[in-house]
Amino acid sequence: MLVTLDPVTIELLAEFICGDEDSAGPVYRKGWELPLFFRNCGLECINHDGATRKHWTIDRLKEYNETFAMEKVLQRLADPHEYQRLENSHQALRNAILYLNEKLAVDKLRFTNQGGTFKLQQIDPTGSYNPFYPESLEKEPSPSFEKKSFPPALSVILTSRWEDAQKCWEVGAYALSIISMGSLLEGVLLQVVNNNPQEANSSPYIPKNSQTGKPKQFYELTLLQLLDIAFSCQWLRKDRLDFSQTLRDYRNIVHPWHQMHTEKDPDSGTCAICWEVVKAAVRDLLNYC
Repeated sequence: MLVTLDPVTIELLAEFICGDEDSAGPVYRKGWELPLFFRNCGLECINHDGATRKHWTIDRLKEYNETFAMEKVLQRLADPHEYQRLENSHQALRNAILYLNEKLAVDKLRFTNQGGTFKLQQIDPTGSYNPFYPESLEKEPSPSFEKKSFPPALSVILTSRWEDAQKCWEVGAYALSIISMGSLLEGVLLQVVNNNPQEANSSPYIPKNSQTGKPKQFYELTLLQLLDIAFSCQWLRKDRLDFSQTLRDYRNIVHPWHQMHTEKDPDSGTCAICWEVVKAAVRDLLNYC
């Protein structure tokens, strides 16, 4: 594919390749490593001459621009081999694709997942495309709630919440996506509590009825209370609890007045963080259903 990038995109791409601390690039490349990157793209490249890394990289990208070579550069940035030395290589690749798709959208380009390999494609100008949603990474299927102890009707609802969270994120309805995530997590937590009543009622976080002094009915518990109980019963790791409490706070923007006073304005990045939290928490909790 003959690829032509705008000068602004070229500058952003150079910053990503260099991987400075204030850039989105997950891989920091020293001056001598920059020519190696371009050679790994299958291109001829001169040695680094000691110039500023960013400006040197911009000059190389300008040479490759408006040629088939630029496609090779972009494809290499979407290659798992570039990130396999990082501790969380899968997440680094995911973040790279998100960033590249966001910045390349203005040049009518994007990466799509084709059988586990990311391929550069032109965006159909007549279609709809949200560059801030990782649709190129394929929607993640819902866990098999029906194979656990969930009632059939609840399994359908939770599966719907799982799908709704991704659909809302895709179309840019970020607040609704996070609300769906919070609803999903609350539903799973309540099922775990129902499955383990003795442990739940023994938790120091179980609230008592002010009149009878007995533990409240499980359906009366708030998301915050459910999270604390799950942690105290060791159904949920401490890190999952901490991040889930933040998710719960964002979930509360279901109340417009709460959103107004807290000034919370979630975007795609917020959804990405919350989604990872929900998936990790749900995986933990399903072990107790």
